[in-house]
Parts: sequence; structure tokens; C-alpha cells
Amino acid sequence: MSERLENLENSGHTAVCVGWKKKVKGILFLDDQLLSDAPATVNELKHLGFEHCC
Repeated sequence: MSERLENLENSGHTAVCVGWKKKVKGILFLDDQLLSDAPATVNELKHLGFEHCC
């Protein structure tokens, strides 16, 4: 499962794991589409001091 998860994330999908009691019960894959103004938005967020963890 982790190999499939990694392959989908590497192809531009975002995985959202859903579960309870510390066990994954399902995974949703979202198809990300980069908007034309995304780079400018990211730069503005960086300028404002925002950081990302991954």
C-alpha cells in the first residue's frame, strides 16, 4: 500500500488518510491542479512569514 501511495503522490495527487483509534481506515486521493496565480500566492505567504512542514 505504501508504494501505491507514494506513486500517486509523486504523480501530483494528494493523499488524505482517514481513520480512528490510530488506524487508517481509508485514503482519499485528491487531484491537484496548480492555478496560474499559485506561485505569486506562495511568494506572498513566504513574505508574510508562513512556512510549510513538508
